[in-house]
Amino acid sequence: MDFIVFGDDWGGHASTTQHLVRHFFEVDRVIWVDSIGMRTPGLNRKDLTRLKVKACSLATKVATRELQQKDPKTDCEITACQFLHIAPMVVPFHQNSLCRFFNKWILHIQILRAMKLLGMVAPNILSANPVVAHYIQGIPYRKLAYLRLDRYAELPGVDRDLILEVEPLMFDQAALIIATARKLIPQQAVWEKKSHYLPQGVDTAHFALASYEPSRKKILGFFGLVAEWLDFSLIEMIATNMRDWILEFRGPIRYLPERSKKIENVRWLPPVPFKDLPFVIKDWACAWIPFQVSALTESVNPLKIREYLAAGLASHCTSLPEVYAMKNCPGVFISDTPQEIEEWLESCFQCDSREQRLKIRAGVADDSWTNRVIQLQRVISQC
Repeated sequence: MDFIVFGDDWGGHASTTQHLVRHFFEVDRVIWVDSIGMRTPGLNRKDLTRLKVKACSLATKVATRELQQKDPKTDCEITACQFLHIAPMVVPFHQNSLCRFFNKWILHIQILRAMKLLGMVAPNILSANPVVAHYIQGIPYRKLAYLRLDRYAELPGVDRDLILEVEPLMFDQAALIIATARKLIPQQAVWEKKSHYLPQGVDTAHFALASYEPSRKKILGFFGLVAEWLDFSLIEMIATNMRDWILEFRGPIRYLPERSKKIENVRWLPPVPFKDLPFVIKDWACAWIPFQVSALTESVNPLKIREYLAAGLASHCTSLPEVYAMKNCPGVFISDTPQEIEEWLESCFQCDSREQRLKIRAGVADDSWTNRVIQLQRVISQC
């Protein structure tokens, strides 16, 4: 199948959209369009600096790497499909009519050029960004599928008014709404009727590189973004009550309370490339997702739960609906109660074995990204 994919910046964070595209098939042709943004920059130093960095990056990409099949910054193999990468030259003021006019004009030039290079006539559009609803008119396409990964309007830093404006437009225009969580399926009948639930997948082959031999070290691990939606009070209680355990957090830090930095048995470690994840977790006894339960996280289907399990790690999560649906999978434990979590930690340590880890891994064997791609392409063909 032919696709134009509007996602995040290729080669950065290993996102759901990037995982899907990396597992497309040899017969597929893909034009990947980097992020066009979901927020309006403000007149502050942080946003102005970000705009300058983005502009310099775009200038370099457009001049040297606008369209190519291999991206040297990508951690994993890109994909077996024919792949072209576009760095869009958009101005991130999507609620301004003049900016929208310019953005639509430049996007069409870049995309039509890429379509010509790949010999595409009417590809499908797969968009993980609802702002794209402003810009697809005039691009010849077969079907539009909206990949809804979050309640974007609830995300910190996102332009809520912009999302509330464009998401209904995207719901209307899309032939198919693909939701990674059941709570992301819109409730209006006309939109619900064309929605399809597609849970997160996992790169089973990649996480098979993890060691299945227990290290016998008491380390409870987390990888991912350290942000406002973590339950820092819960983290502090577990760390305080389980002094013989190390709580290891590995990932970029966007928000971290000062009091959490001072706990001796909590490690805040820098992120590593996706390709290195199976190796940096080799000493972990188990893993967790200590999220607050909120309007935002209730609609989250966390990638990392299946990645933990594919690495053979028993995994705790607070009571998120999408993880609760996995409660019968080997190794999954759900609780919001510190005492229960502490008891679970000791039980995990006592029961940890190579055999147990292989059993946990087997529980997500059918959740591979290849299987998710097959499901995705089937529902697009049938809609």
